Amino acid sequence: MSGTEQVRILIWCTARSLSTVLARSLSQYPGSQCLMELFQVAAYLGPERLFPETEPLFEPKMTFSYVRDLYEEPWPGKSLVLGKEVSYGMRSLGMIPDGYQHVFLIRDPAKSLRSIEERIQKFDCKKKREFYLGLNQSANLAEMYQHVTKNLGKKALVLDADDLIANPSQMLQCLCAAVGLQYTDELLKWDRASGVPANWLMTDKQWENHKKAGWFDKVLDSTGFNTPATNPGARDEGTGPSPHFQRMIAEALPYYHDLHRLRIKP
Repeated sequence: MSGTEQVRILIWCTARSLSTVLARSLSQYPGSQCLMELFQVAAYLGPERLFPETEPLFEPKMTFSYVRDLYEEPWPGKSLVLGKEVSYGMRSLGMIPDGYQHVFLIRDPAKSLRSIEERIQKFDCKKKREFYLGLNQSANLAEMYQHVTKNLGKKALVLDADDLIANPSQMLQCLCAAVGLQYTDELLKWDRASGVPANWLMTDKQWENHKKAGWFDKVLDSTGFNTPATNPGARDEGTGPSPHFQRMIAEALPYYHDLHRLRIKP
């Protein structure tokens, strides 16, 4: 990559898929800017919110078109503009910003849903818990992949979280080569952060929402990739998901497997 080129990557994911770990890694790239779940803010906190009964906080300017315009800003001086978004938070597939390469990060639903099951116990809003309990995020992610590749005619990369954690250096080298970044070992380590990292764009109320449930706690307290045994959301030996989450896992697995077959490999 020459000094004047700018790479733009948009990571699509499900909740609890280690997407924030990947974003934390890639945001170590020199001259990077990370837009962190801003469409999700529009979906939960903005005036066009999709889930009005799940969140009492409010971000009046965070419309979907406002977020899309932020993504499409020129961001002068930035070598990498990185977005990370949960796919079910898009109001309309027509709001996908132009100029981005698309990366779909998948994770075994038995792991991501187990992590969600533990996390929603902290919610004080019954409607918010019920929302997550009724959501097939893997189906939504697969739909987004089909739209990007078939309807928009874009190439898209699929990356599995287990592959990334098992061999972060090799997988990041594959990812960087595919999107036009120069790989550097700086992507493997970072400093602990007590607040929003300097090159992450988040709103104040978005951060407040994080503090309630601790969505990013383990990532911000880390200094690099964890081993699979210590990975956030890994299942404790001798425990398993509740019957409801077992059904959710079974419903999500076919969509996960469809994308898993398309994943990049070292």
